[in-house]
Amino acid sequence: MVNFDNCTIGQTWQGNSFYLNEKDIVEFSLIWDPQPFHADPIAAKTSFYGGITAPSAYLFCIASKLFNDTNDYAGIGGIKHEFEIAKPARAGDTLSFMLTCIKKIPSKSKPDRGIVIFELKLTTQNGDVVLKQQSIIMLYRDESMIL
Repeated sequence: MVNFDNCTIGQTWQGNSFYLNEKDIVEFSLIWDPQPFHADPIAAKTSFYGGITAPSAYLFCIASKLFNDTNDYAGIGGIKHEFEIAKPARAGDTLSFMLTCIKKIPSKSKPDRGIVIFELKLTTQNGDVVLKQQSIIMLYRDESMIL
């Protein structure tokens, strides 16, 4: 269980990978982001991207799933998520997950918790970063570490 105290700055976790299937991208897009380069394989071929690309909302969902699959967290909740779509994620890509603890801030008012800032990346099989996300998460502390 990852908590505030056993999460160290610079610590990284490698998670599962996720295959981007065109059918799944299209089905998601038809409901949530029906732009032609996400939802219409024929129109996508003549778009700027030259084929189906995954919507940012879909990438965020994948990142959230892989984050939760990687560890059990003593989490109180997510406070803020900022993300950047660095390059298009395409049907047929296999995305790899990496999470890094980049900062910790103990709570001044509640000694049983603290804030951890994580950097999350999804990269393709070619090493291209398609999603870079910074998440501010409130985690419980290890009870034995509370003074």
